[in-house]
Amino acid sequence: MNSTTLRSGPRCPECNITLSWPGRTPDHHELRCPNGHYICTMQEFRQAAFDLAMAEEFQLHQARMTRKAG
Repeated sequence: MNSTTLRSGPRCPECNITLSWPGRTPDHHELRCPNGHYICTMQEFRQAAFDLAMAEEFQLHQARMTRKAG
């Protein structure tokens, strides 16, 4: 395993560099890696994060209901 696989966090699909963006970015702002590769808009990023959080919440709810039923 190399050092890039040990690091956590989002990565650019083009160059595998670690991504980070300021928290107060307008929805229409295009997110790019430090090397300039386009990732998505901030609105798309926020929607994807919301969708992932909701999917995780649903899974946790399902697991709790399964434990109660069993």
